[in-house]
Amino acid sequence: MGHTALILGDQLSHANPALEGATRVLMIESRAALGRLRYHRARRHLVLSSMRHLAAELREAGVDVVYEQRDTMHDALAEHDGVVCAAPNDAGARARLAKAGVRFVASTQFLTDPERFADWAGSRGRLVMEDFYRDQRRRFDVLMEPDGKPAGGRFNYDKDNRRPPKEGLSAPAPYRPEEDEIDLQVRRDLDALDLPEFGEDGPRQFPATAAEARHALDDFIANRLPGFGTWQDAMVPGERWLFHSLLSSSLNLWLLDPLDAVRAAEAAYRDGHADINAVEGFVRQILGWREYVWAMYWLRADAWRADNALGATAPLPEVFWTGDTDLECLRQAMTDVRESGYAHR
Repeated sequence: MGHTALILGDQLSHANPALEGATRVLMIESRAALGRLRYHRARRHLVLSSMRHLAAELREAGVDVVYEQRDTMHDALAEHDGVVCAAPNDAGARARLAKAGVRFVASTQFLTDPERFADWAGSRGRLVMEDFYRDQRRRFDVLMEPDGKPAGGRFNYDKDNRRPPKEGLSAPAPYRPEEDEIDLQVRRDLDALDLPEFGEDGPRQFPATAAEARHALDDFIANRLPGFGTWQDAMVPGERWLFHSLLSSSLNLWLLDPLDAVRAAEAAYRDGHADINAVEGFVRQILGWREYVWAMYWLRADAWRADNALGATAPLPEVFWTGDTDLECLRQAMTDVRESGYAHR
């Protein structure tokens, strides 16, 4: 007899390994989780829209989906036996679900298994992202030549990606998905809840399905990747997104596989569509920094909450919610976050 696959709100891939051999899928909107922190309204909307879109797609494919809105996840799990979940991305969630009797299978949402990274870290005298990144390039054979050397002759082109913006610099507008009835119902449901939140909502700016995420990736590769490297750190008034990919949410919700994004960028270099500094800069963010931060989190998962190297005790100033300040850089960044949930500045 098959198991019940629990699909969490940040594990929304059709390739989720918990689905293999499952006879039923369980998805839970927990009111306790929704109200735990002061989340951005657009973030809540995107997560719930993505969950409900996946549930609809699975049902369309003939999968038995149990989708519940409950006070807590524990309330729902208590009514199900034989629940299997891809290993959660958060240490607290792993502990809570394990206590509730959920069995875990290895996740493929990130490319670096925490145990593998711990072995790598334990054999080194220093923990530097650049070392890890170069090993990742070799491990996955990304931007490498047959002779074992990096494409273009260097592993890192960061020094070529720090040019100040030239006058009149602008970028093509990014791909934007179209909202549907699911989005409208999510908005109605959130309006009916009294949740601590900030920021503006709608229309949805980021993908909520795997198909939309692929459209966003293809659009970035075709239209903005060539300018991403040189102007990666540029700040231009009125250019909120500039050449950035806007794929973080798609990766973090598992609507997009990280290696798919990396391979698409590499193909653009091999085809002569984008220069090495642009492609390497993008690859480094995913294959290097994203994986490194994830793995470092698990390496010291028990220590982060107690660490406070700066001795910080004051609450976050209200300006970080409102953007109401004379400091122009901070004002622009927080205004961007409030209005869109995103800032690259």
